[in-house]
Parts: sequence; C-alpha cells; structure tokens
Amino acid sequence: LQPCSIIDASVHGIQIITPYNLQMQNIENFKLKIDFENPEENVILSAHKIHTRLNEVNGRTFASISCQLLDPINFSWKNRIISIIEIVTK
Repeated sequence: LQPCSIIDASVHGIQIITPYNLQMQNIENFKLKIDFENPEENVILSAHKIHTRLNEVNGRTFASISCQLLDPINFSWKNRIISIIEIVTK
C-alpha cells in the first residue's frame, strides 16, 4: 500500500505523485484505489507505468509516475472524468 495524489487524469491515463522507494523501480503494473467523496465511492484502476520522474523536496524524494490505464477501465472512472471534461469545456 503506497499513498499517492493525482496530478493529472484522463479516461485512459493518469499521473500520480508518491513518496519514492527503491521497490518501485521494478514495478511495471499496479492497482490504484481512488476514494471519491461526493458521492462516496471507491474505484480500482489497473495501471501500467510509462514514465517516472524523481523530484527532491526538503530532502525527501518523490516520484511523478505517468501511467496508461489498462482495460477494462472502470465505468465509474470514465463517467467521472467525462463529467469533469464537460464542466471544464463549458
């Protein structure tokens, strides 16, 4: 279990930031559990790591990880992202 925050998201991809540890170097595919508040819902996404960039802040190393979401993509995730895109483009 690794805490993370979403930096960028789309229907088919996501970028997260998380504290870095050496075990992350060998991981290519992983699961993301996203907790939404309104309405309350948990979404599990399967992701494939495409690119990792390391950032150091106050002596701590963080990883920015760009990922492709693997099929099948969670239906609730698709609906939430499409709703956000519709709001932003209006």
